[in-house]
Amino acid sequence: MDTDHSHVPWYSMEEWNLVYRLVYSSNIEDMKKAYRRLLVWKSRVENLPAGVECTLGILQVRLREMELATLNQSIISHEDLQLMYSTAIIRFLNMIAELEQGRPSTLYSKAQGMAIPSWIVNLRHDAAHSSVLPPLHSLKSASDFIFNWLDDFYWKNEAEHTFDYFIQVPSSSRVYKKNVRQIVALVNIYVQLGTEPREVSREHILENLLSLIPKLNSNENMEEISNRVLTEVSKKTNKESRKHDVVLAIIEETNLLNPDNITRSDILSLWTPVLNVLNKHHLLIDLMKLLVEVLDQQDEARSKEAAWWIDAICKGFSKLERCLHIKLDLIRRKLGTDLPPKDMFNLILKVADKTYNKLKYAPVLKGKLPQETEFKEVLEEALRNPSEHTLAFIDSLCFISRIPKPPILQLVNIYLNHSKDTSSRSDNSRMTRVFTLDQLIPRREETGGQGKVVGESLVPSGDEDVEMRSGEEEEEELLSREKSSNIWRLANDLDWLHCPLGCVPGQSDVKYLDFDLLAQED
Repeated sequence: MDTDHSHVPWYSMEEWNLVYRLVYSSNIEDMKKAYRRLLVWKSRVENLPAGVECTLGILQVRLREMELATLNQSIISHEDLQLMYSTAIIRFLNMIAELEQGRPSTLYSKAQGMAIPSWIVNLRHDAAHSSVLPPLHSLKSASDFIFNWLDDFYWKNEAEHTFDYFIQVPSSSRVYKKNVRQIVALVNIYVQLGTEPREVSREHILENLLSLIPKLNSNENMEEISNRVLTEVSKKTNKESRKHDVVLAIIEETNLLNPDNITRSDILSLWTPVLNVLNKHHLLIDLMKLLVEVLDQQDEARSKEAAWWIDAICKGFSKLERCLHIKLDLIRRKLGTDLPPKDMFNLILKVADKTYNKLKYAPVLKGKLPQETEFKEVLEEALRNPSEHTLAFIDSLCFISRIPKPPILQLVNIYLNHSKDTSSRSDNSRMTRVFTLDQLIPRREETGGQGKVVGESLVPSGDEDVEMRSGEEEEEELLSREKSSNIWRLANDLDWLHCPLGCVPGQSDVKYLDFDLLAQED
């Protein structure tokens, strides 16, 4: 006779079994403990199961009877007990009737179907409708029957068929991986929508989408479905706390860096909406940093694509910056303010493309523009270990970072060992002098007993008759002098090639370049 309460975690079976033993204990203290525990259950949930509610009513009367037995107020206690027992019996049969609401029959037939004798129903009728309450002994007999009936039809039955079911809560990492996989799957489907033949892919794509977007309307056209996919990507990304790893998954598990026979313009057109979703959640800077890391990988094709994407994103942000300036200018001049938002945006975009021709083919980014310091962080990461591909985006990244390009470009060229061809210079151009180690060794021609130059070596003079030393002795002295007095050293054991810009070998604590100092260079 239980209601549907299996989903309500208001007790454990261990607690339930304890209360069951206490309810049917002959010890009054155990019964009091059971009563208090049932009251706790009642405070936990709005509606207790019918079996528990009826047990609570009968147990309350029994404890009240034991309490009144200690008092010398037999008349009052007798009337109290009659009212309490009557109430408990009426509530019990009312609950029985509620459990059998689907059957159009009388209370007698319902009670008979649940093995409750008709005299209990008659007693309930007298208690509810007669001007005189039934005798106490009859009420107590009915109470005993109900108490035993609850044991057989609720407590024992519940004990045999109910057990604790523990739902294993997935770990945060498992939930995260599932969310990231769904986001990547949606991005891949979105790319398919824009690249595969639509008549071939529609059925296959819709089949995959239904598991990710259950409420998807298959009657929508492909453009509407693409918009739904992007909206779902945005929703899932917004709920994902470890958003940085979402960006990493997009780089590693989509064709962002491995385009399949598609032109640059088509790539930008296809991926720009995804970039805008990432920018909406402040993830484009993270994407750029991860693309910088790809430059260090051995895969030449991926490194080249990563550099191209960094350049494209920087140009997209520059275009966004100009669009924002144009918008403010139009608002100040009160031009186009009466246009719908979409027409206003197209107007701004048209002005930007006409005014800044170099950014005409840059991706059209929307949303907020990151701070200059964020772009500087990307530049710092890129300059830690420059490569040939760094030159592909250094111009646009310096521009959006407000960092002068010439000093940075000069540093990169030095790091990459790019030297200008001096043979093409005119005779009037200034040639750079190159020193060798021999020319850096100090040479003096001195008199007065300190030394003089003999051939190509410096020898002491003290006597008039000085014998010429052998070549080995002369070389040893030159090396000795070079080690003791000369500040120039050959650093053959230092790895200059892999030392980040702005650092010297052995210096690992430099985290950023001094861009302010670079800005002062000519």
